[in-house]
Amino acid sequence: MKTALFILIGVCLLFLPAVIFFLRRLAGRIVRLEKTVRELTKGSGLFPEFLQRGEALTRTIGDELALRQQAVTKLIEEAQAVSEKLNKLEIRLKENRMDQEKIQEILILYNQGFSSAEIVAELGIPAGEVELAIKLRQYLGAGDREPLGG
Repeated sequence: MKTALFILIGVCLLFLPAVIFFLRRLAGRIVRLEKTVRELTKGSGLFPEFLQRGEALTRTIGDELALRQQAVTKLIEEAQAVSEKLNKLEIRLKENRMDQEKIQEILILYNQGFSSAEIVAELGIPAGEVELAIKLRQYLGAGDREPLGG
């Protein structure tokens, strides 16, 4: 029996260094795990703060986007109003603009010796348009050119 006991003690002594090695390794892993758990616990305590910052930033960005959207909407409305004004002005200009045929008719009659009053009566055009056409022709140097219709 003593022999068996010595053999058992011998076997234990052989495996004891290996067991100690594995226990130390296991203890090192436990220490690293504890450190990781502390870091995670510490980091998880910051999560609510990060979440609050994220929510605040989201609100700020949302508010800024809403302000910019309002500004863009206002600019679009202003642009539409200006566009409408330009369209109305263009229509008025087209309505008020004398076409080339009217100007030629006025100048032909003027070159034939008709007075402004006679041209107004003949063509049924306002006196201001007749006078304008005649003065423009004189201003642009009609004397240098061949008279129209003549």
